[in-house]
Amino acid sequence: MSRHGTLPFLCLGCGLLLMGASQQPSLLLAGLAAYLIGGLVWYRISHQQRHDKGRRKRGWPLWLYEIRPFVMVLLGLLMVRELTHPLFLLPALFWILLGGYQWWQRHRHRFWRQPPLRAP
Repeated sequence: MSRHGTLPFLCLGCGLLLMGASQQPSLLLAGLAAYLIGGLVWYRISHQQRHDKGRRKRGWPLWLYEIRPFVMVLLGLLMVRELTHPLFLLPALFWILLGGYQWWQRHRHRFWRQPPLRAP
C-alpha cells in the first residue's frame, strides 16, 4: 500500500480514538471531523481504483452506498460510548463488526483485485 493509501486509515483511526476516549465536546467534534474526512479521502482514493465503475447495482444512491460502512462503525462506537447496560454491548459490537466487514470487503475488492487482462 502506498503512502497516500495510509492517510485515510490514519484519519479514521485518530477520529475513532478521539471520539471513543475524550469527554470534551470540542474533542468529540474534532474526532467526528477527522473520521468524516478520513471516510471522504478513502472514498476518493478508492473510487479511482474501482474496476467496476458503472456496473454496480443501482439500488442505493452512490454516496449512500459508499458511506454506509462508516456510518455503521460510527453508530456502533457511539452505542458503546453511551452504554447504559451491558446488554446493549451486543448490538453495538454487531454494528461495528458489520460496518468493518463491509468496509474490508470494499477495500479488498478495490485495492487487491487485479484489473482484467485485455486482449491485444
